[in-house]
Amino acid sequence: MRTASTLVLVALMSVVRLPAQEAHPDFTGSWLVENVTTEGGDRDRAEGHRGGGFGRGGGGGFGRGGGRSGGGRGREGAARGPVADAPRLERGQRVDMTQTATELTVVIAPDAGGRVVHYPLDGSDGFTAAADGTPLKTKTSWQGVALVTETRASDKGRSYHARQVRSLDATGRVIIETTVDTPFGKRNVTATLTKRES
Repeated sequence: MRTASTLVLVALMSVVRLPAQEAHPDFTGSWLVENVTTEGGDRDRAEGHRGGGFGRGGGGGFGRGGGRSGGGRGREGAARGPVADAPRLERGQRVDMTQTATELTVVIAPDAGGRVVHYPLDGSDGFTAAADGTPLKTKTSWQGVALVTETRASDKGRSYHARQVRSLDATGRVIIETTVDTPFGKRNVTATLTKRES
């Protein structure tokens, strides 16, 4: 009797299927920044900061520069401290991405010199720097079907943090949602990228 019950139990377990793990999206391709929206950062704007980032950025950027150098402190940078490595994106800009099992490589504005950012996907720390050389530490991991990058820096006892969530929407567009949190304010930036025709 016990043997029969065991056989039935084994048979039932063989039928049960665990839910399949969601496949990670592949961001590989050449993309065009279709739109950039920003929210927050009123204090920064009131103190003379322009555009979508901390420092002299524009259109959803974080710091001075652009495709060539990316983030930086810009005017009043010494007072603002380092900015998180949420690369500046502008409408109409080209962004090339190459994804492997262990790394996502992003090239912003490759036709204008480009800024290259590497995001390790194997759980190891990533390291980059602001335009002024301030070291920035990144940590990238999959959270479901979203790729999340946390970037932290400190300057003169102040902490700076950026969280970037990269995903694909139902139409195949890349959505990059970035929140930058500093002692001087918080800003949310959402960039929408569409696949460029080859």
